[in-house]
Amino acid sequence: MSKVLMLVGLALVLSLPTYTQTKVGTAADEAAILKNRDAQNAAYNRHDGKAYAALMTIDADRVDAAGTLTGRAQIEKYYSGLFADTTRTVKDEVRKVRFITSDTAILDVDNVVTSRNGTNRNHGVWIYVKQNGQWVSVAQRVIPKQ
Repeated sequence: MSKVLMLVGLALVLSLPTYTQTKVGTAADEAAILKNRDAQNAAYNRHDGKAYAALMTIDADRVDAAGTLTGRAQIEKYYSGLFADTTRTVKDEVRKVRFITSDTAILDVDNVVTSRNGTNRNHGVWIYVKQNGQWVSVAQRVIPKQ
């Protein structure tokens, strides 16, 4: 009788659905996203609005305290004007990538922007998508940190 109960128990355990979380995003994907962000920071620190915007999709948007920018051309124009202040620099302090799907990820960033007007600390959320094998930013949301 005990063998029968053990076999029934084993059969029940083995027949239960197994739930596993499929890992999405690889270490190489995360490195590519951070490389894109590094290139964006480098363009920012060179005061190159065209290079900054080129790392985003054609229909990207950005929302921050200054307002909403829609499309790569508008983002490029805004940053080109912003970079008239050639003292502006950005430095990321904390970055965390989280994959939503194998071709969509969120990058949380805490950064510091320094300019002739002082220093600002921000928290931003960048949405990245993988297009034609390349990770590009499709949306940015940035708020001042308190």
